[in-house]
Amino acid sequence: MTHPFFKLTWVPEGHIRQVRQLFLDTAKHEADSNEGDSALTKSQQETDDFFSFDNDTTAPQIQSLDTECIKFLEDKSTAINVLHQYSTIKKMFLKYNTAIPSSAPVERLFSYAGIVLNKKNVVV
Repeated sequence: MTHPFFKLTWVPEGHIRQVRQLFLDTAKHEADSNEGDSALTKSQQETDDFFSFDNDTTAPQIQSLDTECIKFLEDKSTAINVLHQYSTIKKMFLKYNTAIPSSAPVERLFSYAGIVLNKKNVVV
């Protein structure tokens, strides 16, 4: 739901209200967990700027989290840069839409599957 192109388009008609509420609850949880993150030092922020694409300071500040979520869902724009206007949604997008940088977890999973599903462990 955090991708501006999809939002609620994939949700069946009967479940939109429930999914919207889950989205609002997740945004509230994300905002609560980010309050502790604001204690970064200046040097940490400077090194993090190298990996950041959120240097757009022209984004309007939205007062309420509920208002931010509702405006995002009603926004007709499907461009990814619309996320600069919605800071909490942007943080959620980065958290949930970031690819795993390595294949090591997948390789470990297949390794465990090979150990579990070998002839010695099969019960007949």
